[in-house]
Amino acid sequence: SLRDGETMISDEQSLTFDSSSGLMDERKRSVILTIKSGQYDKSKDHFLIARDTQSRVEVIRIPLKVDLAFANDF
Repeated sequence: SLRDGETMISDEQSLTFDSSSGLMDERKRSVILTIKSGQYDKSKDHFLIARDTQSRVEVIRIPLKVDLAFANDF
């Protein structure tokens, strides 16, 4: 999920990383996250968070900027 501090600003998706391939391209996974409508400070760091689904322990935290050109209010 994407987070602003501890506030979730996107949906959460589950991915399974179970490939034993030695090739990085065969181990890649893709996901689409839907960001909640709202105003986001494009100069502020938001975070992409990955958690273990069973323990809920955070395993990855990646800082990023959210700069939306337009919002879809449908």
